[in-house]
This record gives sequence, C-alpha cells and structure tokens, in this order.
Amino acid sequence: MYRKKIGFALIATMVVVLLLPDSAPAEPMSIDGLQLWLKADVGVVLDENDRVTTWQDQSGQGNDFTGTNEAKKPGYTDTWGPLGKPAVTFGFRGDTPGTDEDYLTAGEFMDFPSWTIFGVLQAQTHNPAWGMCFFADYGATGSVWMQTPGGSGHEPDYPGWGTQARSSTAGDVTLQALGGNNENLPEIVTGALDAPAQTAYLWSQSGGLLATATDENYDSTATAMGGGGVPTIGTNSQWYLGGMKGYLAELIIYDSVLSETDRLEVENYLSSKYLVPEPSTFTLLGIGLASLLLSACCKRR
Repeated sequence: MYRKKIGFALIATMVVVLLLPDSAPAEPMSIDGLQLWLKADVGVVLDENDRVTTWQDQSGQGNDFTGTNEAKKPGYTDTWGPLGKPAVTFGFRGDTPGTDEDYLTAGEFMDFPSWTIFGVLQAQTHNPAWGMCFFADYGATGSVWMQTPGGSGHEPDYPGWGTQARSSTAGDVTLQALGGNNENLPEIVTGALDAPAQTAYLWSQSGGLLATATDENYDSTATAMGGGGVPTIGTNSQWYLGGMKGYLAELIIYDSVLSETDRLEVENYLSSKYLVPEPSTFTLLGIGLASLLLSACCKRR
C-alpha cells in the first residue's frame, strides 16, 4: 500500500511539472530595433471623463500618442478579452459603427523603409469606414498602415486584416498583403515590409502566414515621412473618413523585418499575455490535480 501511495505521489508531481509553463517568452525590449511599444496596462493617462489623453511609449524612444481633439479621444477598459486585460477602445460613442473617428496621434518617427508591426486588437466589420488600426503619413515619399476588418480605399468591401505600404515616388505603387477574417474576436496580427525585396507580409496568430505581396515597382527607399499625415491610431490621418471600431491592447513597431525567430518571440509573448491562461493558472491547476490524486491515494486501503 505504501508503494501505491508513493506511485500516486510521483504521478501527481509529474502532472504539476508538465502543467508548469516553459520559461516566459522574451519581451519586445530584448529585440533590437524597437521603435514603438504601446501597451494598455502601462502608460495610459486618462482625463476626468475616462478618455485617453496620452498613451505613453514604453520603447524608450519617446513616441507617445496623444488625444489632441477633445471630441475624438478614445476610451479605456480594464476588462477586455478572454483574460480581462486593459485595452483602449475606439468608435463606441455613437450609434453608427466606426464613424466616431476616435484617434490618437504622434510625432513623425516612421523614417525607415522596412518595418514589422504587431497589433493585439479586436475590431468589428463596418461600412463605410477605413477601419485603420495604425496609419503613418500619406504623401511625398510613402505611407504605411495596418488595416482592420472594414476595408480600405483600395479594397472597400474587404472584410479581413491587411498590412499595406505606399510609395508615391515610383508611380504611386501600393503593396497590400490582405487576408483572413477574424472579426469580433481578439487577434494578434503582424505585418511587415521588406523594402529591398519590395514585399509585404501579413500573419495572424490564428491563421499563420495569411498573405504576401510583391511589386518590383515599389520604391524600396520610400519611408512614411514627408507627407500630409502623421502617425495615427484609430483612423486615417489624411482624411479622417470613418475609423476603427474595436479594442487595441498593444501595438509594437520595429525598424526592420524581424527574423522568424524574433517575430515568433514577440508573438509568443503577446499570445501568453492575451490569449492563454497566466502561468499562475497553470500552476494552480497542476497543484489542484495533484492534491486530488494524493487525497484519493490516501483514502484507498
């Protein structure tokens, strides 16, 4: 009987070990080239009406986003998603989805031709709207934006995610990597532009690589500086024509196309934070199961 108890105890211990997560994924700051890191659990400054006045950049680059229009400041919640995380909310003021144009802006910082953007968001399809999660400039040299469900000026009825870049110095060429449709659900979306290769990429946590787009006419030296717009979250900073309706919990930008290893590190960090139970939950599950097994072991004769 003693051996049986020891056996059950060993099994319970193994269960706990197996349920404990691996070491935590590397945080974005550990990867070179970080230019922007907005996360709703740190650095969100609210006014007396609980509207966002400033979303402070955690990358160390000082690229804070601010609500400069009193009537267009986004909101805030601390109970978004399956794990009840903080998020900044856009487009929930009025009765018409996506027409409220809540937005935040920053100074120009997208002065690099290649980039990788990560967004943790939940956006709803709406029409008419641009559905812009992030937009930077539009003019003399180029622009970059991440599209949410709801379409863009180039694909007005497209219901999925997209990452796009535009170079007006070489025949007004727009690279669009469009794909997927995970509306109304929390999603981790990654877009990248490899300027030398004149190629854009789009990934999602739920669907892997969704799309690529290549155009040899794209100006590989174009950056998102020098146009009429500024880096904007929530809508298109050139026309302010409709906007995103949904939640944004985290936005991360690097000044290059990350290696697959580094990209997966960031995606794993975001996934562990927003889409799967916290390590403490796994630990408690393991301890609880171990306790049940030990209790059953001790009761047996």
